[in-house]
Amino acid sequence: MNTTNHESSIETQSCKGGVTCSDLITEDQLETAFGHSNFGSRSKREVLIDTLKKVAGGWHTGHTAMVISLELGLIEKRSTHYGLTESGLNYLLTWARHCM
Repeated sequence: MNTTNHESSIETQSCKGGVTCSDLITEDQLETAFGHSNFGSRSKREVLIDTLKKVAGGWHTGHTAMVISLELGLIEKRSTHYGLTESGLNYLLTWARHCM
């Protein structure tokens, strides 16, 4: 699957309520949060989705991706672990609706 085309369609396809992933987190917000981070050929949105899936499943995620997700308000520190915020869950569900 061509990642660029897939990511582009995720950003623009409307789901329930007409909400897209790029409505929830804008390109400007992504650029600000990611700064000069380099995740190789993976897109910023791929990094976010992978991070949110790991956090939701209780798995460890990389430090940089975790800090970016914290800054965007998608995850939060809880007493012994990190968890999804309402915004993080909404972003993940919007992505999942598109993929199903």
